[in-house]
Amino acid sequence: MKFWFDTLRSRLLLTLVTYALYLLLYIATDSVARDYYLGGGYSAWGYVIDIVTTLVMIFLFVQLSIFYSRAVHQRLVSTTHPYGGLMAYSVTLLLLNNLVAYVLARLTGYLFFIDGLPFLQVQHIYVYATMAAFISGTYTSAYYLHQYMIDADEKKRLETVAMQEKMNALKQQIDPHFMFNNFSILSELIVEDGRLAVKFLDNLSKVYRYVIGNHDKDTVALSAELAFLDSYMYLMSMRYEDAVIVSVSGELRNSPGRIPPVSLQLLVENALKHNRFSATQPLLVRLSVVDGCVVVSNTMHPLASPPVSTGVGLSNITARYALLCNRKPRVSKADGVFTVYLPIITDAPHE
Repeated sequence: MKFWFDTLRSRLLLTLVTYALYLLLYIATDSVARDYYLGGGYSAWGYVIDIVTTLVMIFLFVQLSIFYSRAVHQRLVSTTHPYGGLMAYSVTLLLLNNLVAYVLARLTGYLFFIDGLPFLQVQHIYVYATMAAFISGTYTSAYYLHQYMIDADEKKRLETVAMQEKMNALKQQIDPHFMFNNFSILSELIVEDGRLAVKFLDNLSKVYRYVIGNHDKDTVALSAELAFLDSYMYLMSMRYEDAVIVSVSGELRNSPGRIPPVSLQLLVENALKHNRFSATQPLLVRLSVVDGCVVVSNTMHPLASPPVSTGVGLSNITARYALLCNRKPRVSKADGVFTVYLPIITDAPHE
């Protein structure tokens, strides 16, 4: 990322600011300097040489100081120990600048010596070094603060996207068509079999209670997600009967850990939406656990006219995993089977 101060024009501006600070300090603390700069009596050429030489020296100091201040900042300042790191960074930067000043002062001592007020007085090099340390330290802090603000904005954007994805998932679950289909089945059961109608209504209420109660959570227990899936599949079995077969391995039911809520249901729903099936050619959905992942696989019998994707489903789950851990869901298609691997999150806090 190119920061504002990384342009030549801005570096020159930093040099002028440093020079102005140096000049103000010099005039305020030295009576001879006040006579020199404010009293007059010296040739214009002498002033030009003094200003140009000082600016060149300060420019070199500022560039050198910025160059190694970034390296020092990266190595000494961390989010775990910010205050101690910043103190060590400031002291190290000042020492490095004064080390450079010492070397330049030794060289200048051999090259220049003028009676009166010299235009390149060697002790002023240490003042340049201190001023450059202040300016470059401020610059570097601003540079990393700017990066931090960009990262914070990006994190906030991802969190907003994740929240929107969660809301999309919630809206998908209370889709009017889903409600209409289930209430139609319920009304028929009430007439035909009152006991079965009560059982259907119980599972329907569990589905909505789970979705509404967990839509704002990042993760849920795997056992709770499987219980929700059982209720959902009971509703689907009343609708599709033997055309859909879902099996869950015993090992998966006994597995600890957490996953994003409604993720298993979204995968099963996608399988129902994108495949054709019947009692003679049922849709087989299997859930198991392999290498710390929930494995959801289904037979593939694509529809002749696939439905338009709503963006809810696997993309929803992937976006949420990006905020939860450094493991991503994986997808494979082989031998007529569509498989999704969802990592089981073991280090998420219980909500």
